[in-house]
Amino acid sequence: MKTFTINRLNTPYGIFKISGFYDYNESIKITKLEIMGTDGWVLCNENFDAKQELILMVKNFLA
Repeated sequence: MKTFTINRLNTPYGIFKISGFYDYNESIKITKLEIMGTDGWVLCNENFDAKQELILMVKNFLA
C-alpha cells in the first residue's frame, strides 16, 4: 500500500486534511482525519462519535 496526504480537501461538509494508505484495487484507509475549525485544524479521533460516518463521506470525494 502507498501512503498519501491531502493537505486541503474542500467538501460540502467542511475542509479536511487527510492522511492514509491506498492501493491500486481502490482500497483506501484513512489513518488521520482533521477538519478545519475556527481556531485551526481539529483532529477527529476515536472520541468523535460520527467519525466512521464522516470518513465514509470524505472517501466519496477521494474516488
